[in-house]
Amino acid sequence: MAWDNEPGKQKKRDPWSSNNRQNNGPPDLSDLLGKLKQWLSGAPSSNRGGSSARGGSAKPPKGGITLIVVIALVLYVLAGIFIVGEQEEAAVFTFGKYTKTVQPGPHWQAPFIQSHQKVNIQQINTWRTQGMMLTKDENIVYVQVSVQWKVSDDVTGITDYLFNVVSPAETLEQATESALRQVIGHSTLDDILTTGRSLVTEQIRDQIEQTLDMYHPGVVLTAVNMDDARAPEQVKSAFDDAIRAQEDEQRLINEALAYQEQRIPVAQGQAERIVAEATASKQQTILNAQGDAQRFSLIVNEYQQAPELTRERLYLQSMETILGQNPIILMDSNESNNLLYLPIDKLIESSSRSSANSSSSNSSSSNSSLSSSGQMSLNTRSTSGLNSRQSDRAGRGG
Repeated sequence: MAWDNEPGKQKKRDPWSSNNRQNNGPPDLSDLLGKLKQWLSGAPSSNRGGSSARGGSAKPPKGGITLIVVIALVLYVLAGIFIVGEQEEAAVFTFGKYTKTVQPGPHWQAPFIQSHQKVNIQQINTWRTQGMMLTKDENIVYVQVSVQWKVSDDVTGITDYLFNVVSPAETLEQATESALRQVIGHSTLDDILTTGRSLVTEQIRDQIEQTLDMYHPGVVLTAVNMDDARAPEQVKSAFDDAIRAQEDEQRLINEALAYQEQRIPVAQGQAERIVAEATASKQQTILNAQGDAQRFSLIVNEYQQAPELTRERLYLQSMETILGQNPIILMDSNESNNLLYLPIDKLIESSSRSSANSSSSNSSSSNSSLSSSGQMSLNTRSTSGLNSRQSDRAGRGG
């Protein structure tokens, strides 16, 4: 409500005025603080009315005490507010003893009773170590390793990081150096510099994690990298030659494997073809043998019915087969001691040359002559066969 200050009317007293004083506004805060100080020190207050300047202690105003209490409470509450960042967690302590872990966001703690400590659980920290080390095969190698780590974000990660060890970062550094020297000492120089480099890195990480599991420092590894691994400068050229030789060896091995992959299918195909041909030949031989056996059985039956006729027919078939493949024919006559020789192959060759050099008309006559010669040889062969059979019959008859 508005206070009536019109002239001619009695002024009403506002609620902030004291017993002996009328004010038009709220009390002065600095005046109240000064009065509180005087009251606490026991000095008399210099009131305008002079009523409190007498002997005895001054009484503090009731409204000032309330205001001071409210201000003190507000300051106490404000002093206990703290904010945890998005990448942080905070451990809260009551009288120095761990109480709880709070997540990102605004929180409150009781001042003078509780305290807190923030820890960044998302920050990636990197630490590097390097040095000259002795390998399993008594060689010296220069190695540089980098380790990336962060605070564990599990339930007990922040408490392990704050309470289990004095310095988690220093513990991790010592564990890394120990693992590095142990793994390098059990590896050969070739493994470290060439093909086994990734395996050595994995072994170093496994060894570090085993050590951390023993102490629980509240940190986890995010990456372990072997940044550099080389021989000492004094023998670097020799090791470079050795590495090139190993690369050439691996290249030749790869080429040999490629050639092997190329030749094996061809050899397998040839082997399958040979097996198929052998199988076909086997079947053909079996069928031929079966056919010969059946033919022989039929001949036996015919021989039993007509022995002489069957014998003569077999003889003629055999001689025809033999003489048909022989270009030379010898004829022996029982009435003469002369041995006739017919060079059939020479006659055929001369006939072929004559036909190639002669004209078309001469070629016809040569063919007729050759046909006559062939007919003569066939007649001669038949005559010789008949004479031979007659001789055999005469011998059997005698």
